[in-house]
Amino acid sequence: MIVGNFQDDLDIYLAENKGRTGASKASTKDLAKAGQKSKGVLDQGKMYSFRYFTEDETFYDTYPIVIGLGKSIDGNQLGINLHYIPYDARIPFVKDIVRSFGSIMERESNKAIGNPNAQSFLADFNYETVSRSLGRKYNIKYAIRQYRLDRMKKPRVLGYEDWYIGTVNDDNFFFGGTILNAQALYYKNI
Repeated sequence: MIVGNFQDDLDIYLAENKGRTGASKASTKDLAKAGQKSKGVLDQGKMYSFRYFTEDETFYDTYPIVIGLGKSIDGNQLGINLHYIPYDARIPFVKDIVRSFGSIMERESNKAIGNPNAQSFLADFNYETVSRSLGRKYNIKYAIRQYRLDRMKKPRVLGYEDWYIGTVNDDNFFFGGTILNAQALYYKNI
């Protein structure tokens, strides 16, 4: 945590790392240090990073940064993969989430700073509420992905105070294509 305010922390992180590209590279290292180990369950409204491998898909993100939406209908983990949202849309999207849930996030950060497993999840952060409140402004459906627990490796949960680290990450760890391929399709159906 730098300051404790998402926008301020984001601005400082970008300045310290000489802009967007430097911040993205630094975030890859910092993600390994930030947060705590997780069981891989994508709790509603919490941010996660993990390694992911599957033979079932020909194109996917092998190191996603995900905001959890809980369990999917078929029992997999559901989340919004931030890498599928272009940087210029991702930053305002996360800012809108922080604006909507800021008082809860701040309370939880203050209660358990540096201990994201002890921070409560956002009970009202689910597919329906996010689609209703932000779906018209952002192509949320495109960025939602399912993940199988048995294919997630080294999951980490970030504290609300560290969301800026995951938000700036734009590293290309895609299998079968690139992050630019994934992000190019974001605007197709918005």
